[in-house]
Amino acid sequence: MNPWLALALIVLPAVLFACGTGLLAYAGLMLSTEVVAGLKRRLLRRVVLTTVGQETTIAWGNRRVALRPVDVLPALGGLALAAVWHSPVLSVWSALLGLAASVILRAARPQVTPGLRAEQELFLSALRSRYAVEQSLAAALDGAAADLGEAEGPLAHAVREAVRRLRIGQGLEQALVPLTTQGQTLRRLVTVLSKAPWSAAAETQTLLSELEEDARRKRRLADRARVTLSVVRLTLMILVGANVTAAVLAALLPAWRTHYVAHPATYLAGTGLALGGFAYFAFKIKALEERL
Repeated sequence: MNPWLALALIVLPAVLFACGTGLLAYAGLMLSTEVVAGLKRRLLRRVVLTTVGQETTIAWGNRRVALRPVDVLPALGGLALAAVWHSPVLSVWSALLGLAASVILRAARPQVTPGLRAEQELFLSALRSRYAVEQSLAAALDGAAADLGEAEGPLAHAVREAVRRLRIGQGLEQALVPLTTQGQTLRRLVTVLSKAPWSAAAETQTLLSELEEDARRKRRLADRARVTLSVVRLTLMILVGANVTAAVLAALLPAWRTHYVAHPATYLAGTGLALGGFAYFAFKIKALEERL
């Protein structure tokens, strides 16, 4: 056999195998890189922090969570209490209890505050006046947003976001979504504005006037009821403070500590009942405030 032919028969398969392996490795590397990049975009979305006053809004993808410093105090207290207990059951329960209390405290905070009610009334008045002149929903919203000035409240941010969405050409219903987070009155406003393109201008103007009057009436009623609700909320906070004090003493006093370590079910039942009572009355107060 020709020696060159023999060499070719030996070397050629090895070269082809090496080239094929290299191509497959490169393709696999590129594919895995794309997969990793896709997973990174999916799992590690951009997190945006926006602070307005004492409230920090965490935006992650399409989700938004608004937190205040006081919202995380129960969770931190639960972790501290978990470190004090040297019982696995009571430590885990204390951490979960603090986390649940933080979630309840955040969820039970009313969306509509006295300042927001005043801003709503100002916004509705400006929107009605602008719409009567402009006869254009986009122009009326833009003008009402300008009338809010440099306000940094949640309503001002929601209005500016709605105007921005309208300017980039989003549909009316999609553009007005930010306003739906600002209480029942603004949700009714979104319903009215969504029907504006198919309704007579006079009918829309009448509905806007009714909404403005309703917002004014609710603000006055809320102002009269604020003292009573403040007393009820203060009473609830005093009861919560008493329960928290009892839970801390149970972890620190030797006699109580020995008893609850030996009988953890009694501690779980007592603290769970206290948490349930706090949640019930906190949500009742929130519902009452938002109905006013």
